[in-house]
Amino acid sequence: MESSHSASLDFTAELFFYRERARGSWNSLFIGSLEPPPSFEDVENWQRFNQVLFRRMVLAPAERLSQRALTWDECLPRRTPVMVIQVGVVGPNQTPVQIENPRPNDATGYWDHPVSAVTKGELDIRFVDFFDWDDRALRDFQYVQGQIVSSRANQEVIGRLILIEAQYCRFQLV
Repeated sequence: MESSHSASLDFTAELFFYRERARGSWNSLFIGSLEPPPSFEDVENWQRFNQVLFRRMVLAPAERLSQRALTWDECLPRRTPVMVIQVGVVGPNQTPVQIENPRPNDATGYWDHPVSAVTKGELDIRFVDFFDWDDRALRDFQYVQGQIVSSRANQEVIGRLILIEAQYCRFQLV
């Protein structure tokens, strides 16, 4: 869904540059070899490191380019969407997606919502983080995780998290 803001700036290169640095940092500095597998402490150390990396490589340029102060909450990837970074779907006509489909009293999360493909402009999505299913293995950050803030076709998905293959995404500051 197109932003109601008249001026938006392409931010794709900055996000993909961060993705490469985050992936390389995890795979070389934190995981090294797979023996022994990274501990939960390693994952926590990575998360702290990644917050600094995200702040420096994503939020600082976003603040400068958007001329808008961003809060520390927007520096917590995987928790809070960065409302100034819009995710645009640029894949095939029906781009495959996975949308969270929570169950009552189950915090583990399911990604089997019946909406499994979207078209360009159907959703307004804000960036949360890059994502891989296993956070204790080598990472590729294959997916972009976002939060749906509006939908032309399905109001039920508003507020839910969505996964889109990174190759089908572009990013704009709004």
